[in-house]
This record gives sequence, C-alpha cells and structure tokens, in this order.
Amino acid sequence: MSDQPATIRWPTALRRQIENLVIDADDLLDSAWRRFDARFGRNLPRHFDAYRGYADERGAELFGRVLAERRQGDPRDDHGWWDNLLNTYRRFDSQEVPGVALTVRFRDAQTDAISDHEGYYTAALSTTAPPSDQLWDNASVSLRDGTLATPQPLMQVGEDAGFGVISDIDDTVLHSSITSWKAAAQLTFLHNARTRKPLDGVATLYQALQQGADGSGRHPIFYVSSSPWNLYDLLDDFMELNAIPAGPIFLRDFGFDAGKFVATPGHGHKLERARMLIERFPRLRWVLMGDSGQADAELYAEAARSFGDLIGSPPRLQASPEP
Repeated sequence: MSDQPATIRWPTALRRQIENLVIDADDLLDSAWRRFDARFGRNLPRHFDAYRGYADERGAELFGRVLAERRQGDPRDDHGWWDNLLNTYRRFDSQEVPGVALTVRFRDAQTDAISDHEGYYTAALSTTAPPSDQLWDNASVSLRDGTLATPQPLMQVGEDAGFGVISDIDDTVLHSSITSWKAAAQLTFLHNARTRKPLDGVATLYQALQQGADGSGRHPIFYVSSSPWNLYDLLDDFMELNAIPAGPIFLRDFGFDAGKFVATPGHGHKLERARMLIERFPRLRWVLMGDSGQADAELYAEAARSFGDLIGSPPRLQASPEP
C-alpha cells in the first residue's frame, strides 16, 4: 500500500465552474475600478499607441493601444544604465484604458471599435477609394466624439508589389543575444534605441529588398518578434535611427488575466502571423528572414510546406546558378 498522499481530483465541470467564477469576479472588479476611475477622473484615455498597419486597394487593417498617459523616456546618447532601466520600467508600467469607444477612418471609410481589457484595439475597413501612389498613407483614430484624433501610418501593398518580406527582429535585425537570458536582459533593460546595435549590413540589405530589382521601392516588409508590445516604441525608434525600412511590427501580449500571468503563444505566433499575411496577400511571393536562435528555420519551413511556391526568393532576385 502506497504511503503517498491521495491526490484530490476535481470533477471537470466543478473545476470549470470555479474558473468561470474567478474570471467573472475579476471582470466585476475591473468594471468597478473603471467606474471609480470615471467618477474621479482617473485613468482616462489621453494617448493612442497607433501602431503601423497595412492596406491595399480593398481596405486596411489597424491595431493599437489606448493609454492614460503618453509613454515617457525618448532615447538619448547620454542616457546611462539607470536612465534606461527607469525608461524600461515605464514601458512595462503602461496605464492601459479598457472599454474606450473609438472611431477609425481611412480614405472614404470609417468604423467603430472598442479597446479590450488590456487597452488594445483592432479595426478592419473596406474601401472603394483608389489608393495613393505612395508606400505610406495615414488613417486616423479618435475617441467616438472626435477628440484625441491621432494619425495612424499604414503601409500600402500595391497590386504590382510582386513580393513581400516577413522578418524576425531579435538577432536578425537587432543584436539581442536572445539565447542567453542574462545578456538579453541586460540589452533589454539597460540599453536604449540609440545604444542597441543592428547586425552588420542589415540596413543595406533591407533597403535593397524594399527597393527591389524593379527600383519601385514598393515591396512591403513586415516584422515579427517574440518581444512584448511594451517594447514597440524602442523597436520603432531603433529602425528609424539605423535607417532600417519601417514596416508593421507584430509583437506579443504579456499581461494578467483572472489573476494569472498570461502571454500569447511563444515563437509559434510568428508562424501564425506569417500565415495571416500570406493569406491576406495571395498575389505576393514571400521572403522569410530569421535566425537559428528561436526556431525560425523550423517555423518558416512549415510555412513553405503549407504555401509551396509562394515562399522563397522572388524570381528577379534569385542568384545565378554556379557555373
């Protein structure tokens, strides 16, 4: 007879009921806090993190976050490790505002949206207005009453783009030492967009990819990373400072739900984003860029198995065969 204590096995239905009660209680508490904030003028929407979206002749996809305060801590050359650590803390101490009614406008279309429990919003618009001949255009997001109007940049994917790029960021564009948690933490918390370093030649390579052999400069580049959305401004500033072509950036959500820390799935979310983009723009061939530190090769191989000839070097950029 075993001396091990018996394990209590909760019936599945009872366990689910308890979990639902916890979630309901958490939602009620959040609702109570929102009423308290509204009553005393606290945690009101004062800033949009309007992330770069994308559009084509059919419409646009936008996403962003509603915050109570604008993020502080623009990178400076004279910032030391303490300044960078404080700015990183401020990024993760974001005051998101849930349940905010928004209006998004682009070309001749508009739609309504509501920020979720983490302050994020998404919007999809269909339009019949002709696209501009530029790579970038602007939508706008505002509160439902029209106040706090903020431009939101959209990368336009033209019918003649031919190919697009989906690129990892960590140790593909940006030195992150992601395979060493100590080095990665030091780079993340004690450095800023000015002191972080790109991989050698990455700006020239990505500029050439965006330019294309046709010289149009209209080939779209999308970025995916396992970093949290709280680092979006750092990554966006880093790319601008290092002349790396801008593009929509897809990150992960880290947060708390029902009293538990939760995050969107790990590196597999890169594959999910790649699938979504390839299906959204079926006319394009795709170049997938990554490194060996976060299973990018395996993820992109899976994409290649799923989408076949749509993945690989575009015909115009293929190297000549060896003699």
